[in-house]
Amino acid sequence: MDKILLKYNITPRVLKADTVSTVSVKGVDESTLLYDDVDYVVTISAKDDWKYKKDTEFVLDDRDIYTTINCRAKDGVISFEHLFTGEHEWKINIKRVEDEKHVSAFHKKMWPHMFNDFFKGFEFSVYSLYEDLYEKMPFKGDLHMHTIGSDGLESARLTAAQYRKWGFDYISITDHMLMEPSLEAIEEYKEIPTDLKIFPGEEVHQQFPRGSFHMVNFNGKRSVNEILRNEPERAELEMEKIAETIDLNNEEDRKELAWFKWVYDEIKKAGGIAIYPHPFWVIIDALNIRTSTSKEIYKRGYTDVYEILGGTCDKEHNRMQVQMYYDMCSKGVNLPIVAATDSHSAINHGEKQFDQVWTITFSENAEKIPENILKGYSTAVDNYVVTDKNVYGDLRLVNYTWFLLQNYYEMHDELCFSAGQAIVRYVLGDKTQKDLIAALENEIKKFNDGFFGRR
Repeated sequence: MDKILLKYNITPRVLKADTVSTVSVKGVDESTLLYDDVDYVVTISAKDDWKYKKDTEFVLDDRDIYTTINCRAKDGVISFEHLFTGEHEWKINIKRVEDEKHVSAFHKKMWPHMFNDFFKGFEFSVYSLYEDLYEKMPFKGDLHMHTIGSDGLESARLTAAQYRKWGFDYISITDHMLMEPSLEAIEEYKEIPTDLKIFPGEEVHQQFPRGSFHMVNFNGKRSVNEILRNEPERAELEMEKIAETIDLNNEEDRKELAWFKWVYDEIKKAGGIAIYPHPFWVIIDALNIRTSTSKEIYKRGYTDVYEILGGTCDKEHNRMQVQMYYDMCSKGVNLPIVAATDSHSAINHGEKQFDQVWTITFSENAEKIPENILKGYSTAVDNYVVTDKNVYGDLRLVNYTWFLLQNYYEMHDELCFSAGQAIVRYVLGDKTQKDLIAALENEIKKFNDGFFGRR
């Protein structure tokens, strides 16, 4: 755990750009107390949007990035104001001016290196955001997973609990050919006082023609698989009519694309969002969908959202999916992106793809997550190697996501772990956990409110 998150209470860490904001810092451990009778120097440095100094001679010293404020603590709290211009990260260093108060002679004699550390100060980051992004909170999510409703290994209710335990704010259970498991989980979680948001979902499978075609129906109000099961003749006839309108010479190619177009149309009729999953998934030594087909789906708009990272794929093929995204962007086709694990178990990191990738969606509240995904307010996080993450998406959002990964999510996920443990016990039968869940979820809310300046 970063000592800044653990040993200091710093609020807020996210600020409104081009506005004078007040940042408050309090040491919450005896090793980090801030004293009212000691002088401190606060140095604020801008990472971006800096100006050039006038009349400077040295190239590396011609950037005007530093602001210095002299201050003292009041009741153990240092507060300072600053105009945080532009949208970027800021480094803040708080250094104690040379003063031997509150350091015993014994410590100075026996451990002089610790005495020196008192005057080196400590450093943390804040981030200034333009209004549209400042008004949104980050929600960590996974939009593609399986339970024992199809070929997963745990129940939907336990899967959801485990996701909360590992720091997720929203999920969509997308069992093969079935929406019911997601709806059952949503109903069960109405009794649990958690802010984990569960969206309805299903993975739609082809019945015809040949091939291994999948499409995720996210947040749909009804099942598309149900139409394929109950009205196959109607669906096939409608696909054949769509195939006649597709401007390709090869009949099999037309039928293949007609399936995706029909599914896309039905998802839209159901009020859902169509997510095109794992185009570089390898089955028996070959891609499940030809790259040429994926590009046609992409450029013809037969999907709303592109699954840029998918847990079913290994690192090599996920990177191919990333490359296809940037390749299509270079051709003027820019779809919203998500990362989704396609997990089949939610017990341990990396088991059955769980927790290997995730989406961060920026939204005013959980209900508006689907709307903001469509608006492009999402980034994709690669967590295949936990010590070597990567982030993909719009550069503006990627910059902010890196700040959150380095400064926010460690504490957020730790708090979620405690709440998730209680939820696991609850869904496995211990109903006495309900009050504890509510208390632990409130701790997450308190941390969020302070970090993002919502209090």
